[in-house]
Amino acid sequence: MPSSDDVIPIALALYNSPRRYALLVGSGISRDTGIFTASEITDDIIRQIAGNKIQPGQKPQDWYKETHEGRAPTFTSLFGDLPNSKEDRTAILRQYFEPLDRDKKPLIIEPMLAHMSIARLVRDGIISMIITTNFDPLLEEAIRKETGKIPVVITHQSDTRLMEVAGDQCRIVMVNGRYPTTDLKLTPKDLAKYDENLEEYLDRIFSEYGLVICGWSGEHDAGLVKILIAERVRRFALFWCSRDSPEKIPLGIRSALHIATVGIRSANEFFNDLESRIDLLRRHERKTSLTIDSAIKKVKDALRDPRPDLILSDLLHDETDRVLAEVNRSEIIPSGQVDGKACFKNRIEELEQASAPLAAMVATIAYYDDGNFTDLITETIDRLINLSPIENMFSGTLRRITGIQGSTDNYLKYFHKIRLYPALLVIYASGIAAVHKGNLTSLAAILEKPRARRFIGSEMAWKDIPFFDEVNIWSTLWTIEQWTLDYSFERFGKKEDPYYYPTRVIQAIVSNLIPNELYFEAAFDNFEYLYELSYLNQTSGNPSQESFPLMSRVWLKSVGFGGAGKIKFPDPLISYLANIGQKIDRTAFFQGDAQKFLWCMWKYGKIFQVNPPKTDIPHPQGGFPGL
Repeated sequence: MPSSDDVIPIALALYNSPRRYALLVGSGISRDTGIFTASEITDDIIRQIAGNKIQPGQKPQDWYKETHEGRAPTFTSLFGDLPNSKEDRTAILRQYFEPLDRDKKPLIIEPMLAHMSIARLVRDGIISMIITTNFDPLLEEAIRKETGKIPVVITHQSDTRLMEVAGDQCRIVMVNGRYPTTDLKLTPKDLAKYDENLEEYLDRIFSEYGLVICGWSGEHDAGLVKILIAERVRRFALFWCSRDSPEKIPLGIRSALHIATVGIRSANEFFNDLESRIDLLRRHERKTSLTIDSAIKKVKDALRDPRPDLILSDLLHDETDRVLAEVNRSEIIPSGQVDGKACFKNRIEELEQASAPLAAMVATIAYYDDGNFTDLITETIDRLINLSPIENMFSGTLRRITGIQGSTDNYLKYFHKIRLYPALLVIYASGIAAVHKGNLTSLAAILEKPRARRFIGSEMAWKDIPFFDEVNIWSTLWTIEQWTLDYSFERFGKKEDPYYYPTRVIQAIVSNLIPNELYFEAAFDNFEYLYELSYLNQTSGNPSQESFPLMSRVWLKSVGFGGAGKIKFPDPLISYLANIGQKIDRTAFFQGDAQKFLWCMWKYGKIFQVNPPKTDIPHPQGGFPGL
């Protein structure tokens, strides 16, 4: 008799390797809904064709072969013997997928317990790939209800660009078609072979993912079985969950694959037990986050893998999820009397602890990448700068905040702005790593491609805009009370300037990649200058010396708030820019346009009334008008 403990090995496998196992499900998960199987639909349509011509005891498909010169029925041939307009075909199929009750009213077919449990596994980031032989949309409906998102549905008619194997979003591969949008594979002849693109896609899935099979007998889908049992290197296990004994698994599958069989009572009970076991594992998980060193090691290990894109996608997605869970945590300010300075410091440290491993991961990719994973960098930053609003940061009724110079509203603004601190750490850490290594295509993915989705009141429209005005050290960390100066002294023993604290935090994140302090200091200033030029290239406003994105560490040390000094470019920056034209050429930074880069250097020079450093970029004849 199957036991609920039998599901434990599967729960452990899925929990420890999230989004690395695919589900292969068949009619068994929809059986209790009353929806017909492919074989049942085929037999019923043949009966409609044959009328009373089928002899007692004769199988409908045998009758069809006898009366059609030995040819097996196919989806197309069945409808060739019936009224064949599109409307007729839809009406015939509707009786199987949209049945009526005795009063001719539509029966409402809802997702079953199995569908909903699968949907919650998708919601919780355990499953992202589902292969199904079913035609119905019940899994789609369940996932939409639980996640609020529409999964990507893939059939033989889908664009091959949708046929991705990365776990970045949920995909449902409906191998036998989808009612009512495609033809359906109903008959043995239909099921013997798949479209070439779909076959290749399934081969990639079976190569990259482990499998949990449930509600599928393997008896009728000959083409799918052929792809499944093909010789390949398998990185993850294959679990076969069935109410029948293991001997009922088709011999061809048993002999070709190493299968772990699990006895179940029903699909509903199995997926419910699986969800419960994984939830139990999650609740007992040790709440220890990655260290910076272990985060870097995970990325380095992934880069050595034959398919690093799959692993890196999961790593960044999972770690970004963890950061966003902390960023979006509400009620972070306690009720009653609040020490404003201590509470803000606590929040900064919480966000640093949560986001430092992610910043180290992205920095490692930017350091070693040759341009293959820039989309992952951009996607991570996009998620960190486009945050869901938080309405309630206060717990209960706030009575009094001590140690603040402004109003309670200003204090709340500090906490809203600090939500972009993880984005700042990721952008700076990865940008410094990219600049140090000379990977300007990675730098373009960091500074030029991410976009903040914001509502522009003056235009009464949503716009995708650069992030610089919001994600900079001053906008994110600065307070009227200048608390970061005190934090810097408490943590690092220096109360130097507002830049010292974030600089040391960022240095700790990238110290594994840039251990030499002098090299780090040079890369920091070089990055900030390129950050400023990228800002000037993308902004539509009229920036000035008081624009936060232009108030770099170099500005602070040479010009300062009084504005009495002149920008003094550090020697490492002058040296870095000497051959910047060669570095920009054939990269995505400034779209490879060195002249545009030079124009921004002169624009910067005009704002600060200094001549830009010399470069290897030739000046256009007549210079730049207005500069």
